[in-house]
Amino acid sequence: MDGFVPYLKENYKALSGSFFLALLLWIAVTSDKEYTHTIEVPLKIETLGPNLVLKKLPPEKIRLKITGTGRALFALNFADTHIGLEFPEINSDQIINLNDYINKFQFPQDLGIKVVDIITPKRLNLDVDKFYQAEIPVNIVSNIRTLPGYLLADIIPSQDSILVSGPKSLVLEMQKVSTDTIRELDVQYPFEQNANLISPEPGVISIEPQKVNVKFIVEQIVERTIYNIPILITDLPDDIHAEAIPTSISVRVKGGESLISRLTQDDIKVTFNYRDQFESGKMHYPMQIKTPPKITWIDASPTTFNLKLQRRGE
Repeated sequence: MDGFVPYLKENYKALSGSFFLALLLWIAVTSDKEYTHTIEVPLKIETLGPNLVLKKLPPEKIRLKITGTGRALFALNFADTHIGLEFPEINSDQIINLNDYINKFQFPQDLGIKVVDIITPKRLNLDVDKFYQAEIPVNIVSNIRTLPGYLLADIIPSQDSILVSGPKSLVLEMQKVSTDTIRELDVQYPFEQNANLISPEPGVISIEPQKVNVKFIVEQIVERTIYNIPILITDLPDDIHAEAIPTSISVRVKGGESLISRLTQDDIKVTFNYRDQFESGKMHYPMQIKTPPKITWIDASPTTFNLKLQRRGE
């Protein structure tokens, strides 16, 4: 036994060749005999009724009992075989007994192999629906972390929507098509990346294109003071005239460099809602400050104003 392993290591090529020759000899001896064999082959539904598609994929493989000569069964290992079924007569959901279609289970004719029995699945549940196409919005899924002092200012896909094809009921349910998650850490500069789009039902719902290019706009965070923003008093009774003193304030904001540089006083809303905020006997009030998306305000001057009221006609 101690010398057996070294012997195998030294002579494995010769032994492998001998085994292969013995295998060929065995095939030659048995090739004319008929054998029964069980195999698994890919299953495809290739044709349905006009303008119909499957709502669910059939099993990927089908298990069959076949007969053929030894030579044919050996050759089958090297053949590109699959079972492709056509059901042009189907126009609604049906349960198909596959043994009723056993004559459609064909292998290359030169092999002479016959299907004796369908082992599994015995039946196919074909759920069908009308073929439908629609433009569906793209949803970019990302996890981007910038370095301190920087922010993700915008995400721009190469296209806002894509063409989705498949069963009508499933396509109509779709609100968006999401991408794989794009992850980047310690980002300081703008970058772009291709992202795969994910079909919610691969093989049933197709999407075109299958990728989008995504630009990530990364900017330095800057601050700026916007002056002379008027205070707007809303929801006043018809018989009341109101005046804010002072009539305008200054607001300090921060955000991405490009957004802050384009910001004007008209983009910031400073309001006081009389109906919700007025209190009898109170003179000084804070304001509500609203900035555009991705811009935050950090300070205001002054932080309160004096509300002067007068009845109309007095």
